[in-house]
Amino acid sequence: RPRTRFYVGGGYSRDNYVRSGELDQENWTANLGVSRRFTDRLQGFADYRYEERDYSSSVGSDETQTFSLRLDWGLGRVTFLTLGYRYEDRQSDIGTLGYTENLVYLSLSYRQGSVAGPRTVAF
Repeated sequence: RPRTRFYVGGGYSRDNYVRSGELDQENWTANLGVSRRFTDRLQGFADYRYEERDYSSSVGSDETQTFSLRLDWGLGRVTFLTLGYRYEDRQSDIGTLGYTENLVYLSLSYRQGSVAGPRTVAF
């Protein structure tokens, strides 16, 4: 039967380098998402992620926003066909590190463990 899940997450990290303070950085992240199981074999996902990195030296900072949509179709117990779209926008004051990308993909994958598990092999 159809099931919907919502999830929210975030984090903070600080990296300090003893020998060189130029690479010290603070990272902030936030993610929101929803997944919906339409049938036993068909599941959809929508995710949003925000990340901000601030470097302690005069190097600069950047922020990245990513939005993705995926539709997973189970072809068997461990084989999946995925149609997806990802939009990513990075604004940066560090040289030429800013960009915007749109990615549409079709993936055939073999997965061990649960669908949300970390072990995925795509080919």
